[in-house]
Amino acid sequence: MRVTVTLDGQKLLVPVDPQATVAILLDKVIEKASRHPTLRRRRLCRSALTAKLEGSWLDPNDVLAEVVKDGETVAVKSEVEDEPEATDSMINIKVVGPANPEVQFRVKKSTQLRKVMTAYCDRMQQDMKGLQFLYGSERIRPEQTPAQLEMKDGDIIDALVKSVGDIGVWDIGVWASHTNREGVQFLQGQVASRQDAQQLLQSYDAEQYSHFQIHTGDAVGERGRRMLMEYADAHHQGEQDLKLDFSLRKLSELLGATCVNKLVALFPATISKVKVRRVQPASGQGHCIGFHKDVSNLTMQIALNSDCQYSGGKLVFVTAEGLQQPKRPAGLISIHDSTILHGVTRHITGVRYSLFFLNET
Repeated sequence: MRVTVTLDGQKLLVPVDPQATVAILLDKVIEKASRHPTLRRRRLCRSALTAKLEGSWLDPNDVLAEVVKDGETVAVKSEVEDEPEATDSMINIKVVGPANPEVQFRVKKSTQLRKVMTAYCDRMQQDMKGLQFLYGSERIRPEQTPAQLEMKDGDIIDALVKSVGDIGVWDIGVWASHTNREGVQFLQGQVASRQDAQQLLQSYDAEQYSHFQIHTGDAVGERGRRMLMEYADAHHQGEQDLKLDFSLRKLSELLGATCVNKLVALFPATISKVKVRRVQPASGQGHCIGFHKDVSNLTMQIALNSDCQYSGGKLVFVTAEGLQQPKRPAGLISIHDSTILHGVTRHITGVRYSLFFLNET
């Protein structure tokens, strides 16, 4: 059975054996909370948790099937408030770079992260202006502290090379390890159940019945796709993730007006930006794009090469029916709006090329 649980205003969908006790349910709540983007910061103790159903307390030894019916919600509360951590306490932070070199720093929670960024760049002999630092999928500002970001001992910061035409953290996603991000295990190879998908939708406050469109016709054509990939290769200077800005006029010069008019006709909104993207895997452990919702109102992605030319890097949509992973032959077009939760699996080998149309207004 699946029990809906509320904790600190957050809803959790907890799969559990109907013959299990309330105590086992509370153990599973702690496990779920540890992976929740908000609740994971709570230090929960089983002995301090209580469960209530419609105003009545549940005994930890009660069998769930005897006291909880389908559709009912169990309210869980911690009777012990977290003690605030001292902002001058020390924690260990790992910074993982573009080629996966890992550097560990021990800092006070009140220390501005500018010092960590500067020290990392000095150690790696890199210009800090050429890097962006992410915690989860949020860009870190130099003046922020671990305490402000509610960082824990052992947390990871990703140091990524800024790309040409970088359009921000959320638009068309960021390739990184995303170690601290909810659901990353499903992008690293773990199989997700339908219940897992529904939990992700709840965690990210995403629409359960959002849809995406797939067009299988190759509107760009083999010659046009090859020209765009060669253009990206010619501008590549070693970046893991290269994004190049295009105007429709510039695109027409490469592909021809007829081809571009076909693409424009497929995109059901005003075009704000056009991007060509070239992604190669990070050395060592492959990076993925964590689950997110786009800032852009509408995104159209055209696969410039087939997914049989690289391994990993699969586009994944999260729906109420489970995780959907459409095949990506060369020329395939996918269209989705800003309500659907999606990510991309770990990129292992090969180069992945895409053309993007974005609507931001």
